[in-house]
Amino acid sequence: MKRYSVLAVASAAVVLSGCVTVEKTSFAKQAGQEVLVRSGRDAILSQTGSTQLIVAPASRTEKMPRPTYVALIRNTGNKPVTLRYSDISVVQTDTGKPLKVWTVDELQSEARGQAIALAILGGVAGVASGYYSGSGTVNGQHYTYSGYNGAAGSAIAGANVRSAAAEGEINVAALENNMLMDNTILPGESYGGAFVFDAAKVAKTSDPKQYTITFKIGPDVHKIQLAVTKEKSK
Repeated sequence: MKRYSVLAVASAAVVLSGCVTVEKTSFAKQAGQEVLVRSGRDAILSQTGSTQLIVAPASRTEKMPRPTYVALIRNTGNKPVTLRYSDISVVQTDTGKPLKVWTVDELQSEARGQAIALAILGGVAGVASGYYSGSGTVNGQHYTYSGYNGAAGSAIAGANVRSAAAEGEINVAALENNMLMDNTILPGESYGGAFVFDAAKVAKTSDPKQYTITFKIGPDVHKIQLAVTKEKSK
């Protein structure tokens, strides 16, 4: 079965005049963690055992249907470590409720369905293979979308990940279009990509959404605590 290196394929684009409401992610650092700035946004570095983990919000996360974050993992030890996507978990911190972490297959299925529907409406070429992008309107809502399909597109996307990770730093723009997958990270190597989960449910839209994200990488466990608040911006 072909695997599609696709993320964020249908995102609502809403244009507002004057003040707009934006989402801001803030991290609560724990022992062994440090808050950083990467690609113009807050990020957090966690060092546990023989692995380093950097997590930052994707640059287009506000336009995504679900919270989307980018992670970069570096193996600082002398033995290989393996990331299993199923070992990434998210809970709503204030309620303890587990939230669904979407797999690449689930997102691919959803993305292709949306892209094909939009292609029918907007006449987009190239949806079946390679890189596709475009926009369209469904049920009165305007969407833009892009992604890679097929083996050739997957190879290009994979090369983008390797290029960004080779420098040992998080490059949100380069990594956010590629999903994290199961991967063994050799000593000195870095590996990165995006992960997607369901949004927390809060009583009022102005209430902060609080998340605890757990990464198990080999024997190491990283716990990242963050809050997402809405702020007015011009």
